[in-house]
Amino acid sequence: MAPSNILDHYQISPTTGFLSTEPSLIRVPEYYSKWERICSELPALIQRGQIVITVDQLPLCSTEWLQSEPEWRRAYVLLGFIANAYLWGPEKPADRLPANLSIPFIAVSSHLGIPPIPTFAGQNLWNIKAIDPNQPMHNPANIAALVSFTGAPDESWFFAVPAAIEVRGTPIIPLALEAFDGASSDKPGRVIDCLNQIAGHLEGCTDLLPRMYERNDPHFFWNRIRPFLSGTHVPPKLPEGVFYEEENGEGNYQLFKGPTAAQSSLWQFVDIVMGVEHRPTADKKAAGHAVSKSSGHDNQFLQVKMSVG
Repeated sequence: MAPSNILDHYQISPTTGFLSTEPSLIRVPEYYSKWERICSELPALIQRGQIVITVDQLPLCSTEWLQSEPEWRRAYVLLGFIANAYLWGPEKPADRLPANLSIPFIAVSSHLGIPPIPTFAGQNLWNIKAIDPNQPMHNPANIAALVSFTGAPDESWFFAVPAAIEVRGTPIIPLALEAFDGASSDKPGRVIDCLNQIAGHLEGCTDLLPRMYERNDPHFFWNRIRPFLSGTHVPPKLPEGVFYEEENGEGNYQLFKGPTAAQSSLWQFVDIVMGVEHRPTADKKAAGHAVSKSSGHDNQFLQVKMSVG
């Protein structure tokens, strides 16, 4: 299969890579308006200590009114931010998610093929917009976050820089596929040319990374943003994980790692192409949940490349 056909098959854009070519959805259907309202007020609810009582009063919403993939993704973004605000907003972290939040979160995550916990996809790929749609998105100054825990420019910039790197690294994907094709057809010159071009794009991605310091104060990040990027397994605060409640009061404790740029589909793809293998450094009990948090189509694409490589 030609590289362009492979990208089309797995819904990977030749211009934005693992970011969707469609703008991130701004709102889900009116039925889910309470989710939207909470996220629009999230910084204030956290600051006033009202996030838990507000979420506890939510009705249990069915996911049957979600139709398009952008709607499912938007729902995942909303529920992910609400969930981690609920868990990490109080002075003492919560160790349970109520059924009115956990049930739709699990359903939406299952549809998308990712765990019911905030991930890189939900915070960096599906939670951004171009400030000027006519300008390129490999410049983080042209990217803004749609939902945030603090409402601060620092947090929006924290999500924008990795998203810009994803866009900047997009040419790596078809070049790597072309290199695989060259290797399989015994054309070393073609492989070398592709690898040289890939090296140039990797340098371009690396050049973007220091820009994180331009608008993201380290002190603000560590004290105000970082706590909300935790997962559900954070000893000693959550040694048993978080209890995801079901409608009948039953449920299960879940152990998930929080969102991290290591979940980037682009960099997992680069690792696969270059034969880089990682070993879990966390405890084995939770490590299995942290292997891949790529979205459904992205993860299928990565699995195919692992089998080919």
